Amino acid sequence: IKAHEPMPCTTFNRDGADPGAELKAQWESFPPIHKIQAELDARPMLLITGDRDELFPPSHYESLAAELAELTWKRIADGDHLFSLHRKQLVKIAVDWLLEN
Repeated sequence: IKAHEPMPCTTFNRDGADPGAELKAQWESFPPIHKIQAELDARPMLLITGDRDELFPPSHYESLAAELAELTWKRIADGDHLFSLHRKQLVKIAVDWLLEN
């Protein structure tokens, strides 16, 4: 029995584009938050984060939360970046907030 060759780590879309590069370009096309803060200040917003998020820890959001008056910040204590074990809690928080706002 011959061992299988490992698959390459990089994946591409059908058109050959690198989805990581595509996502980065989309992210970079958003205006910096401070340039649209006046528009956001008057809108109710919900931010749900996980306290165990390795990519965007809670400290990443502290200045945003302090700057936006209408922001409701809900933190899931054991939530990781994908809310792997907390999807029901994530949905409940979002639905409850939408019903209230």
